[in-house]
Amino acid sequence: MSKSKLLIYLSAFFALLGVIVFCFQFFQNRNGVDLKTLDPNLYDQSWFTGHPCNSPCWQGIEPGISPREYVLATVRALPFIDTSNIVVHSQGVSFQCKESKNGNRHCIAMNFNNDILETLWLKPNYPITFEQAVEKLGIPDGFSIYPMDPGATACYLGLAWKEKQLVLEHIAPRPVWGDDLCSKIHNNGGKIPKGLLVESIVISLPGYAERTMNDETWRGFADK
Repeated sequence: MSKSKLLIYLSAFFALLGVIVFCFQFFQNRNGVDLKTLDPNLYDQSWFTGHPCNSPCWQGIEPGISPREYVLATVRALPFIDTSNIVVHSQGVSFQCKESKNGNRHCIAMNFNNDILETLWLKPNYPITFEQAVEKLGIPDGFSIYPMDPGATACYLGLAWKEKQLVLEHIAPRPVWGDDLCSKIHNNGGKIPKGLLVESIVISLPGYAERTMNDETWRGFADK
């Protein structure tokens, strides 16, 4: 066999291997991760466990109540935070986690109004599906779906819990073929497809979750 043909075969083999690994990770992630296996010193689950406090409180801080300096001191002391990568600016702060998800270590952001915490964004650094989250948090009060831009290049989905002042978010780019996420949900009578991953958690002031619901009542998950 010539050297050029061998290189072609090897390139094809490794390309196929990459596809197999990607597909395995994709379908594995669609089922989420076994939450019991996560190290609490590296992966934060407090937003759904209620420990040390229930939402809208998170790790002892709460939107509309907690002052800036207390918030920063509290988050810096969390074991899963990389204290060498904290970005502080006039309106907010962002943090990185010690462990990354798909190479992205950015996991917490927040903004302040008059030095009081206003909104908290959490990005889980582990795959957790909406089904897993709903099982932990209980049935949401409603949800919101809409195109992200006039060209509908992506669909926004947000599940909302009013009393918890909490919204779980997922943004899905429009696929090359087939229906986009917004169309799928509409075609399923408002039911949410299974296997979607929670991309961000928003905890904010009273009224925020209600404003994100767009009068969409919870109808459960689609069978397929």
